[in-house]
Amino acid sequence: MSSSTLKREQLLNLYSQYKDEISWPEWEKEYLEIVLRFKKLSRAQVCAIDNQEALWKAKAVSSIGPGESVDVSGAYQDAEVGNLIADLQSKAWEKDKQSRAKQ
Repeated sequence: MSSSTLKREQLLNLYSQYKDEISWPEWEKEYLEIVLRFKKLSRAQVCAIDNQEALWKAKAVSSIGPGESVDVSGAYQDAEVGNLIADLQSKAWEKDKQSRAKQ
């Protein structure tokens, strides 16, 4: 095994080859369903405790199911957290993925 460091261009090239091979159709489908479900909700509905709980427990959002692995009931019962999550609905996101990642 080589211990040499990859140059940035090499790493980007390897990643671009790898990312095209990644396919988790069932997870992608479930993730999209959650995103679309929450996209249709009003701000008040997004902030509702039952919807916050569903979001925190959605395994399609995170494979570890953060709401199942640890007790996050304080988060989905916290109105400030709900409002911060609801703010994401109206945020103006950059079109470019790299720029969006920096937001």
